Amino acid sequence: MTEADLYSHFRRLIGEPSKEEVSNRMLRDHLIPAFDWLAVKLQYLVREDDTAIRLAAGQYQYVLPSDLLWIIWASWNDNLLTPSSQYRWDRDESNFRTAASSTPSEYATQGNSLLMFPPPDATSISTAAYLKVRYIATPVQLEAGGPLDMFESDSWIALYHGAIRYLVAHPTQENQLRIDGYERLLKELLPMAISRNAQQIRSYEATMRPYTERTGGAR
Repeated sequence: MTEADLYSHFRRLIGEPSKEEVSNRMLRDHLIPAFDWLAVKLQYLVREDDTAIRLAAGQYQYVLPSDLLWIIWASWNDNLLTPSSQYRWDRDESNFRTAASSTPSEYATQGNSLLMFPPPDATSISTAAYLKVRYIATPVQLEAGGPLDMFESDSWIALYHGAIRYLVAHPTQENQLRIDGYERLLKELLPMAISRNAQQIRSYEATMRPYTERTGGAR
């Protein structure tokens, strides 16, 4: 589904307003947030950036890519770094804020920043000056050829969600009927899309791995 297709389908969903009445730029204000929302739900857009973060000697804090949602892994000089947390470093009294520069081994995140422990030294940077990151991303623009790495059927989910955003901003009785119908479609389609994106290999049975916030032993 190309960008032109998206605009065409979107206009039909919201009642066929003309381009003179509603420009594509105005539609984009609803479409891009809709695809951002779907990226969070489906976690479908995976990117790998060899030069995501340029390292500086003695610096432990770096700004993450603006389109990043979740880090899958980070590596330096083809060595995977160990994911950690600022809480754990503080708990273990590692004093990461003033740690001596050395070979990078661990990383954590805080807000839109990546923290490294220990911070890289000049020798490490001369060996490999960039941190490589593989992560789940969110689209930041509409591509001419259509949404990157998205299944065709999933584009309709974003279209319905974007249409609801637009219609909510233009309340009429007719638009409320459209909203009700699109919400029913989303309720039906979104769980199927989430399941399909999470388990694309039918014969593979994933191992259940419980999630816990605990970082230490129980008292």
